[in-house]
Amino acid sequence: MSDDQSRQSFLGEHSDHLLKETTAGVIGVSGGGSHVCQQLAHIGVGSYVIVDPQAIEDTNLNRLVGGTAADVSARTTKVDIAKRLIRGIRPDAHIEAYEDDWRNVAESLRNCDVVFGCVDSYRERNELERQVRRYLTPYIDIGMDVGEGVTRITSQGKPRALDTGRRLPVVHGDIARGTPS
Repeated sequence: MSDDQSRQSFLGEHSDHLLKETTAGVIGVSGGGSHVCQQLAHIGVGSYVIVDPQAIEDTNLNRLVGGTAADVSARTTKVDIAKRLIRGIRPDAHIEAYEDDWRNVAESLRNCDVVFGCVDSYRERNELERQVRRYLTPYIDIGMDVGEGVTRITSQGKPRALDTGRRLPVVHGDIARGTPS
């Protein structure tokens, strides 16, 4: 286990290698998605497919990790900010970044080991979950519905693990051995 991952030894003897070989899809890299990208990089995930069609705006600054006032002025894309954030932690990360609607690049999600949905609308979350399910890829939805004067945090369905025969068949337990706790 590498020194920068030594505090994750509870995940198993070879978890650093497994995480480095993992490809995570992150759809929507603003508020929730930027936090997901940051934490995935910190735990050692090696490859990413990130998708977001938007550039940063001043209203994103209070929640978009890595976004700056200079990025707002330059109209920097959210995927470029996410790439910079990930590479600041994992310089050797492989990143496929799409400044586009995820539906236009859905095929790029086929090779992900896990997909994080970080989009706001119920419809988009439902469509993304259905698309990813076609690939038998685990999907984690952290989207929030934010409206005028109301913030609703929802979870569609109950937490579950889907054993697809891929590298991450277990939600808890020893990742390196693939056994539940």
